[in-house]
Amino acid sequence: MKFLRTLTEKSKLGYGRYSDYTVRTVLDKTDQGKEYIQWMYYNLSMISFHEDVLNEIGIEPKDRIEKPGAMPGWFYNNHYSRKFKLADNQDSELYRSGWKKEISTKVRRGKDAAYNHGHR
Repeated sequence: MKFLRTLTEKSKLGYGRYSDYTVRTVLDKTDQGKEYIQWMYYNLSMISFHEDVLNEIGIEPKDRIEKPGAMPGWFYNNHYSRKFKLADNQDSELYRSGWKKEISTKVRRGKDAAYNHGHR
């Protein structure tokens, strides 16, 4: 029988490359810790996070999903579309720093890899 795990800042992740780290350590010590925790929230059906952690990583109450459950496509669709909207504004610092180009190549590489692996 599987149980829903609700992780707090002091909980060890127990999953993935940071399995021995606590949530707080991942958020503080890694460059993309916030995105990794968001990805875990939307893609892993039996893992949730305490409300304080969800607020810190930027998941607002309207964006939360019912657990147990997952919405794998939501993270990629909304995460990248927000950055594209920011990057499209030519006055923004993200546009000047080249975010749009960096994101589009990352997204394209993923699509190319999937295509090469037979996912057509």
